[in-house]
Amino acid sequence: MKEISNVTPFRYFSSSISQPPRSRSPPPLRQDTRAASPAARPGAGAGGAASPSSPSSSSSSSSGGGERGTGEGEVSGTFWLGRRRKRLGCRRRRALRRRRRGRAGSAMAKWGQGDPRWIVEERADGTNVNNWHWTERDATSWSKSKLKEVLEGLVVEGEAGRCEIGDLKHVEGEASCSSRKGRLIFFYEWNLRLSWKGTVKESGEKHKGSVEIPNLSEENEVDDTEINVSKKKGEGDVLKDLMRIEGTVKVREALRDYLKALKTEFTLGMILPTKATVGQELAAERKLSGNIMQDLDIVGVKIPTVKILMKETFNSPADELYGIFTTKELVQKFSKCSAVIEAEKGGKLQMFDGCVSGEYAELVPSQRIVLKWRCRNWPDEHYATVALNFKDMAAQTELQLECKGVPVSNEDSTRQCWKKQYFEEIHVLLQQFKDNTE
Repeated sequence: MKEISNVTPFRYFSSSISQPPRSRSPPPLRQDTRAASPAARPGAGAGGAASPSSPSSSSSSSSGGGERGTGEGEVSGTFWLGRRRKRLGCRRRRALRRRRRGRAGSAMAKWGQGDPRWIVEERADGTNVNNWHWTERDATSWSKSKLKEVLEGLVVEGEAGRCEIGDLKHVEGEASCSSRKGRLIFFYEWNLRLSWKGTVKESGEKHKGSVEIPNLSEENEVDDTEINVSKKKGEGDVLKDLMRIEGTVKVREALRDYLKALKTEFTLGMILPTKATVGQELAAERKLSGNIMQDLDIVGVKIPTVKILMKETFNSPADELYGIFTTKELVQKFSKCSAVIEAEKGGKLQMFDGCVSGEYAELVPSQRIVLKWRCRNWPDEHYATVALNFKDMAAQTELQLECKGVPVSNEDSTRQCWKKQYFEEIHVLLQQFKDNTE
C-alpha cells in the first residue's frame, strides 16, 4: 500500500510533457489494468500484455477521451488510485476511531468495580480526598466575638485594690484559617483597646484607664506581645501598677484562650476525617482521656464521639427551670440572642444566632427534655442526643445533663458551651428574677 499511496501524478507535474486540453466533464474512471487478470484486460495477448497498437487498445483509449491517446489511461488510473487512497484513508481513520472508542470503553469501570482509591461515595472526605486541596475560612467575625468573650469582665485583685476590665472599645484587624495537604495555616492580626476601672483598697477612690494591644499576630508569641496600660489623670498609680503587673498576666491568659479556641473550636470540620485517621484519633483519645467513649456512631459520616455528663444546681423550682428551656422569651433573655423555640415533639430549636440548632424529641413537663442538638461547626448532619433531667430538691433543682454523640474534637468546646452559655447565664437570669421580686 505504500507504493500505491506514493504514486505521483507525474503527467500533471512534468513540464516537459505537453498536457492535453481538458474537457469540461471529468473522464470516466477506469479499472487499474495492472491489478486486473490477463484474461480480463482488453486486447491482451497470449503473453498477458496488451499491444498498444492493437484495435482493442486504441478503442479503449478513444472511449476515455477521444484525442487523449494511451496516456489518458495512465492519467485516469492515477485519478482512480488517488480516490481509492482517500477512501482507504477514511476507512483507516474510522477503524482507528472505533479502536480508540473500544479501548476507552474498556477502561471505564462499572459502578462499584473501580479502583478503590477513587471511590469516594463512602468517605467523609469525599469532597476533598485526604484534605489535599486548599481551603480557607474567614475567622474575623468569630474572632471579634471570641475576643470580647474572653477579655471582658476579667477581674484583677491585689493589695492595692480591685480592677475590672470593661468593654472592648476598639477592635481592628482580621483572622483566617487555611488548610493544604491536611495542614492548618493560621493568620491573625489585631489591634485592641480595652477599658478598665478600679477601686483603691485603702481610700476607696475610683479610677479608670485603658489597656492597648497594638499588635497581636501570628508573628509573635503571646508572651512577647506588647500590652500597654494607661490611666486617666489624677492619683491612683497603685491601680495602674496593679494592672501593669498582674493585669497583663490575666490578659495574656485570655489571649491564649482565644488562640486555643481559634485552633480547635473554629477549625472543626476543616480537616475532614479520613479512613486512616479516624481509628488513630480514637485510639489516642482513649489513651489520653478517661472519658466514657462510645463506638463509632455512623450518622452520615464516620467520626469518633464521646458522652458528656454534667450536673448543676439552680436556686429555682423544677417547673420554673423547665420553663426557661421551653419558653422563647426566657431563652432569648439568658442567651441574649434571638431564638426559635417550638417546645413540642419534633419542634425546631435554634439559639445563639444559629450557632446551636436541633429539635425537641421528648418533653415531660418539669421532669425531662430530650433534644437532637448540634453546633454549627460540627460535621454536616451530625447531631448529638441531649437529655436534661430535672431533679426537684425543695427550693433548688439539680439539672443532670447527658450529651451523647459529641465529636471527640468538640468535647471541650461543648462543655464550655453548656457551662458558660447555658448554666452561668441561667444563674444570672434567676438572680435577676430574685432581685425584681425583692
